[in-house]
Amino acid sequence: MPDICPEKIVEAGSMPLLSSPNVANLKAIVWNVYNDENKTVENNPVILRLLACKTGTRQVDTTVCSYPDHVNKAAIKKACQDSKSDLAQIYFRHKIMDLKARSCIVVFIKGIYLHKEETLYKLYRDTIDWLEIADERPYFYIVFYGDPLFDLQLTKAYKNLKWKMKPISGKEDIFFMIYAKKGTEALDVTHTTTKFSVSVYPYKLDKVY
Repeated sequence: MPDICPEKIVEAGSMPLLSSPNVANLKAIVWNVYNDENKTVENNPVILRLLACKTGTRQVDTTVCSYPDHVNKAAIKKACQDSKSDLAQIYFRHKIMDLKARSCIVVFIKGIYLHKEETLYKLYRDTIDWLEIADERPYFYIVFYGDPLFDLQLTKAYKNLKWKMKPISGKEDIFFMIYAKKGTEALDVTHTTTKFSVSVYPYKLDKVY
């Protein structure tokens, strides 16, 4: 994914993604951004970093960017060319962090690889360490795609990963899995004052707007 922009301040609305298997061929992120728990007041910006280049081509063209207002060549080089760690594809957080605010890490993977719990957990830990965000105790969303899986396979993968997350999550639910079936085109992020929730649109974008 050569057109990578690792840092951007975003508000309510949608932004395009470069459609790629690295992000389940999704074409956009839709931001539902609010200032209160009743979801009535918008304009609560978040900071987004796209790190998908780590799982794409290593030949990153830092001169080309779909979002020229926030291109950051130094960050691109550091994330995509210099770092030895494997990273999640997407990270975002509240623009203003306080004790209650949380961040979020999103990983995309083919469903047939969900059994690789150690690899997925390592992606989460490496991303936290590389971004130095341990204090944020970020939510961890795994978006899997490809052929549907049996319920038993999903249950086993979920239980194993949730167990591995216990040292970080404690009694709180911070780990989630989402299936992006064929035809899904958008990652939907709902953000209130302190929390994030992530889902996908299982239908075409022209039916959303």
